[in-house]
Amino acid sequence: MKDLVENQKVVAFVGNTTSLTVAGQQSYLEDKKVPVIGGDVVADVFFSSPMYFPQAANASETNFAHLKSIQARPNGTKIAFLYCAEFAACSQGYDAFVKVAKRAGTEIVYSKKVSLTAISFASECQEAKKAGAGAIYAGGDATFVNRVANSCGQQGLTFDYLVNGSSVGADQQNNQYLDNHMFVATPQQGWPATNTPGAKLFSDSIARYGPNVPKTGNSIQTWTAAILAEHALESIGDKPVTSASVLAAMRAVKGYDNMGLSGPVSFSSGNQLSNRCTGAVQLVNGTFIAVNGGKLTCRTGAPLDGVGSA
Repeated sequence: MKDLVENQKVVAFVGNTTSLTVAGQQSYLEDKKVPVIGGDVVADVFFSSPMYFPQAANASETNFAHLKSIQARPNGTKIAFLYCAEFAACSQGYDAFVKVAKRAGTEIVYSKKVSLTAISFASECQEAKKAGAGAIYAGGDATFVNRVANSCGQQGLTFDYLVNGSSVGADQQNNQYLDNHMFVATPQQGWPATNTPGAKLFSDSIARYGPNVPKTGNSIQTWTAAILAEHALESIGDKPVTSASVLAAMRAVKGYDNMGLSGPVSFSSGNQLSNRCTGAVQLVNGTFIAVNGGKLTCRTGAPLDGVGSA
């Protein structure tokens, strides 16, 4: 980060997917006043730092959508939560989930901090089943999700799986234990959607310029961040592009929905508030599909208990 800013003269970052290491970057970027435009929006920092500008909804909103998405499934109101021991962001994610679960009408019947590098989670699967869980939230990367599903499925244990959009990998379409059991809540539209200008442009651009680039939660999150950056930077015009001018442009954004990809985002000079709109994706017969045709669901009612909740 220091090399990029001080030697390579980066004036802003776009689409940072660095939630596991963000704690080591925040104070430096705040000191240098270098903005971050969008990213995976999992870490609290996206809503608790004046240098971060989230392009999509926060963890509380996506967790609430996650929990509601499976409540009609067998034992769908009873959740097991496995999360990584290596990084503070994983514990933050668990804490945010706990805060929202009661509000959503869901009980966390089993939870455990585990290593991202573990090969097997057989005992955790057994304990989750004994506790009566109908679903497991696997709080790690895509390979972690696969290993959890494999560990359970190879014992004949069936669960639904709640997966964060940034924990999706294209190879999950071939995982028999995730197929028809994988539910993804996304902080913006899901990657299979094509029903808005931003989603259609994403799909068309991948097909034209990057046919070998996987369409996943990470890629559409980064795309949405780039759309936000483009919108904000247009206002700079012919003026010099500096960290200060980018900051001013970002703070002037009001009610922009990233070409329909997200709920409306507005920014200030302080901490940021989340919008309330989320998307949903399911793995059905080996294919990821956008639920409800890709239409966003925008929550109403009282604020959720979480960093950046509005």
